[in-house]
Parts: sequence; structure tokens; C-alpha cells
Amino acid sequence: MDRKDLLLTCLKFINHLRQNNCLDNIEIGNTSCRNCLDKISLFYELYEKYFGSDFDVYKEIEKIEKPKQELRFSKRELEFAKLLCLPDSEIAKRLIVVPSTAKTHIHNMRIRMCTKTKASTIIELIRAGIIDINEVETE
Repeated sequence: MDRKDLLLTCLKFINHLRQNNCLDNIEIGNTSCRNCLDKISLFYELYEKYFGSDFDVYKEIEKIEKPKQELRFSKRELEFAKLLCLPDSEIAKRLIVVPSTAKTHIHNMRIRMCTKTKASTIIELIRAGIIDINEVETE
């Protein structure tokens, strides 16, 4: 579970507890579970404080769950995406660009997908339905 998923889960959980007025009424005998719930509740309050009185958990959840359709890629970007399993020099060779151009495209794609590595970028592209796993070249 990545940070986005964790944040989303926490927001949904606390929002559910708050809507049902049961946050303070939950009887938890296990101290570590109670501490965890208290920390999640504190997290929610800090989130609320940070975003002010206009805080709307559903808007925040919507931002986090941003529809994958918003991630649009050009035909050329998709060519790079399908080659991400290869070394940068091989990507440059196959797409007939200089290595620095390939690195720039890869860097921009990682930023756009909010990932730190080429591997996690590929996973997110597949998860988002932008490329199919069978289209990814590995050799």
C-alpha cells in the first residue's frame, strides 16, 4: 500500500466514524489499537486544520482518486512507456533519439505518474490502464 492509498483509507475510515458519531464511543480494550485510532483521528483533525473550514473529505478523496482518464499521453510518450523496462541507452537507440532526450522523457513520465523509479512507473501505467502488460518490452 503506497502513501496515497494509506491517506485515502484513513480519510474514508475516520469520515465514516465521524458520520456515525462513534469515534469517541468505540470501546477498544487493546491499547495499541486505541492508540492507532487516536493517531488516525489526530491525523484527520490536522488535515482538517490544514485545509481550513472548507475541508470536504469527499473532495479530498476525489483528488486522491483522480480519474485515470485524466492521464493522457501522446503516441510518442506511449512508445517510451512501453520500453521502460530497458536501459535508457537501449530506449534511445530504439526510438532514435540521443540518450539525454530519452532520460528527459523518462524523467517527465515519472513526475507525471508521481513515481520515483522506472519500475514503479511501469506498474502505475499498467494499473491505470494506459499500457497493457503485454505491450511492455523486456528485451
